[in-house]
Amino acid sequence: MGTQKSIALILWVMVVILLGSGMGVWTGDVSLWYEGLNRSVLTPPNAVFPVVWTFLYALIGFCGWLIWGALDFRAQRIVKIVYMLQLGLNWMWTPIFFHYHWVGGALVVVMVLAVTIGILMVLAHRTVSVLMLPYLVWVLFAAYLNFYIWWYN
Repeated sequence: MGTQKSIALILWVMVVILLGSGMGVWTGDVSLWYEGLNRSVLTPPNAVFPVVWTFLYALIGFCGWLIWGALDFRAQRIVKIVYMLQLGLNWMWTPIFFHYHWVGGALVVVMVLAVTIGILMVLAHRTVSVLMLPYLVWVLFAAYLNFYIWWYN
């Protein structure tokens, strides 16, 4: 891989991680509200979420880099649109849930996000599809956690 491609890859990964992290920072301290909710016994400790999301955002950024130039495949234009849509939905969820406390709206967003990731996996190059699998699994788990909070609060 050439220097230019390496720099592009690093930029893709860093921008996706920073924007995703920025949504969490923008939301602010939510511990009092969140800790007061009835949550599933399967809810991981709070410290797990930034670690998992940093890893997933790195994968998502790598996939963006692949989609935008490293791979050539059919339906690339539509895949780019679906990729950007899933990013937008991903970044919308945090403020809807944590800042506005609109748990039902966040549930709709996370379910649409899961479907969008699934569509992306079907349309994209096999490499992208495989790399997006952990993201889809985590989003489905997040949908369960969101549903639990919506149902029991």
